Formats: sequence, structure tokens, C-alpha cells
Amino acid sequence: MIHRLSDPLPIYDQGNTPDCGPYALAMATGSTPDEMLRRLAPYRLPGLGVTPPWGLVRVARELGFRVEWGLRGSLVDLQNAIDRDQPAIVLVHPTDYPSCPWYVLHYRVVVGYDELAIYFACSGCHRAPFPHYFPGNLALAQELFLGQWPGWYLALG
Repeated sequence: MIHRLSDPLPIYDQGNTPDCGPYALAMATGSTPDEMLRRLAPYRLPGLGVTPPWGLVRVARELGFRVEWGLRGSLVDLQNAIDRDQPAIVLVHPTDYPSCPWYVLHYRVVVGYDELAIYFACSGCHRAPFPHYFPGNLALAQELFLGQWPGWYLALG
């Protein structure tokens, strides 16, 4: 059985930009990428353009969301967020991207899970949403995901 958010999230494609943080926060909050790019601009790292995790936490709070976040999250933390109908943003090293350098990190939004897989809304995988019976546009085996994920997460309530 797939556990999922009650309403599907919008899925935005970030193209070839380093904007996965603003895009992930836009998908999780139901906002637009342009608004999140504007709101997160003060937190972006000069020269790199990437958004550190504390920027997402602060902007989510400014938007009025109840925020749960952690540096050493577990699969249970993510499953509990989905069971509470809260999207959870995770920061991963995306080893499922064939040409991804070892140092690249990427934000994804957890939108569902089952006994074998985690389902994501992913702005960087350039895929359309799955058919209606699967949430999001990316599914990874739990073992593969856990190998990519050092544990940072942000659940929005």
C-alpha cells in the first residue's frame, strides 16, 4: 500500500539551474518558483547560487508553516510526516543521476512511501508526474535513498 499526501503537489522543472532549494520549497508550500527565488535570495550563497538548509527553514517559518527539521532524520521521521499529510524536503547526494559529481547535493520533496520505495516530487529529474496511482515523479528503492541521504529534512505542517 502506498502512503501519500492527500493532495498532489505541483511539480516544477528547474532546468539546468542550481535552484533546487527554491523549487523544492515552492512545490512543498504550493507557491511559485519565482516567489521562492525572491524570498530565498538573501540566503543564497554568493558565487554559487545555492540555498543552504537554514534558508528554507527560515522562509517556511516566515510563510507561517509549522516547521519540523533535523540533521539526523530517519526514515520513520519522513514516514510520520507523510502520515500527518506533511510534505518533507530532504537534501541528498543524487547518485541516481548518472553524471552527478560526488560533491553535488540536491533537494527533493518526499510525497509518499511504501514498503519498498520512497516517492518524490523532484525538480531536477526532468520527468512528468507519474500516473495517478503513484505520487510524484521519482521513485527510489528505500536502500538507494538511504545511501544518498545524510539525514537533513524539513517537514512542513
